[in-house]
Amino acid sequence: MTALVPDDLLVLDQVDHARDLEGAGAALLRGVLSHVAAGLALSPGPERGGQLVRAALHVRGRDGYRALVLLDAPGTRASDDPGALHTSGSAWEQVRRRDQAVALDVHLAELRAVGAPGEPPQRLPGRPLGAESVELFLGRGASHVLALPARADGQVQGMVTVELQAMAALGATVEAWRLALPSVQALVDRAFPRVLARSAPVAEAAADAGLPVVGRAMAPVVRLLRGVARFDDTVLLAGPSGVGKTRLARWLHDRSRRARAPFEVAHLQNYPDTLVEGELFGWKRGAHDGARTDKEGHVARAEGGTLFLDEIDKVPVTVQRKLLHLLESRAWRPLGSTGGERTADLRFVVGTNADLDAEVAAGRFLPDLLWRIRTVPVRVPSLDERRDEVRAWAGHFLRRKHERETGRADATLSEAAADLLEGRSWPGNLRQLDQVMVRAWLVAADVEQDGPLHVDSTSMRAALAFDGGQGPAPLDAALRQAAAAFRRELLRRRAEGGRPLTLDDADAFRGYVLAELEAQLGLDAAFEVLGLEARVKARNHHATWKREQERVERLWEPEE
Repeated sequence: MTALVPDDLLVLDQVDHARDLEGAGAALLRGVLSHVAAGLALSPGPERGGQLVRAALHVRGRDGYRALVLLDAPGTRASDDPGALHTSGSAWEQVRRRDQAVALDVHLAELRAVGAPGEPPQRLPGRPLGAESVELFLGRGASHVLALPARADGQVQGMVTVELQAMAALGATVEAWRLALPSVQALVDRAFPRVLARSAPVAEAAADAGLPVVGRAMAPVVRLLRGVARFDDTVLLAGPSGVGKTRLARWLHDRSRRARAPFEVAHLQNYPDTLVEGELFGWKRGAHDGARTDKEGHVARAEGGTLFLDEIDKVPVTVQRKLLHLLESRAWRPLGSTGGERTADLRFVVGTNADLDAEVAAGRFLPDLLWRIRTVPVRVPSLDERRDEVRAWAGHFLRRKHERETGRADATLSEAAADLLEGRSWPGNLRQLDQVMVRAWLVAADVEQDGPLHVDSTSMRAALAFDGGQGPAPLDAALRQAAAAFRRELLRRRAEGGRPLTLDDADAFRGYVLAELEAQLGLDAAFEVLGLEARVKARNHHATWKREQERVERLWEPEE
């Protein structure tokens, strides 16, 4: 290993004394820029008169980013530019697979291995840089990029990238990369594991109104998204259904420069294959049999703002090609349009619960589209990985339900009830927890009282019974919900002056039970399973049936 210079020891000391990962990463990047600047000054190549633009530390794995730290080179301010985070996915794949540094020539849109001085450059295979990526790099002055592996525990767990503006070196070998690489790699090898050890406290990713609960597993995700929110780069949110991807997409939008513009959600899984293209791009009158008028699609409605494409893996391949065209060129047209293409001004956030690499391998997803949406891939942990959030999310969902129904937020959860929630698995994630808390509210709510609503362990067991958990039989919870519905109807009628209900009207429940059994078993068998065989034998069960159904009908008779 190349020996460290005294300045590197200072960098390591700064990393060790940083208060969080971002501070430690910035200290590492300052050292990297210093080494590359020295190599640039010594280079005999045409890039010698160039200028460093930016360095970045990408902490990531196969499933997405863990953290991203940007540092502008002294005298520059490039990270305010649109597309500031756009880094070639091909560079990351080559660095990860080869475990060695690669150089990107933006003008040629190709990757090369960084060999020893005097060695001819070796062009690497892989997806070439797209036209929009070239435009983004050159637009902020980055003509060349160096990417080198960041290792920890014997594995590549990230990369460091350095961007250079050297238009005189377009198409040429950047000798500065070769000169600086040994010392830069030595510094990264020593410092990167220490950077990873500087995990920020949860308070660093403080919760807010848009994201009211942030636990330890979500803290690095939130810090990363807070950093990328102000840029327009595409973010891919990958995670199981119900994990809160739509909420995170909205949270990103609200912190972006587009916050005052529309936030549009396209739930692509909700549309049949034949309607996906029209729902996305809209149509002109006469475009198909049902197109009686012009219709705006999600793309048009999101103009100027953010479009969240949820479950993008559900899009047919034919429509994927048009999405790819939109993402690469921002150009699109409605179905049936005979005019020129329109230009979209919007930011894309993409969601999926699928393994997109497997979808590509199966021929169901375009590889070029995957490369295009994987600019900033982020894995959102499941709720089972975020157990420290369960109690707080449950309280949030309970208060939200109570406030919607009563206008008050004075709803609480007992410790015993919260313990029941924390001890369970949540395959349906936040969506499942929300549904459980709605049921818990229905069981416990009593708007006749002026005091606060309190969900205890008994109410919670009843709510959980529908999910197959431990607790009372589902009948208990169902009866409680029926009683709550009766109470709400009684109070509504009193407030609106409708026909009043009395306790005797609750006897109509007998008619509902008989009707359910009769529909399933037939009239005779319904009475028999209720232990009323004698009435069947005496043939007077028909009168009982009629009387009980009349109770049900009277329950809903209009006021005279």
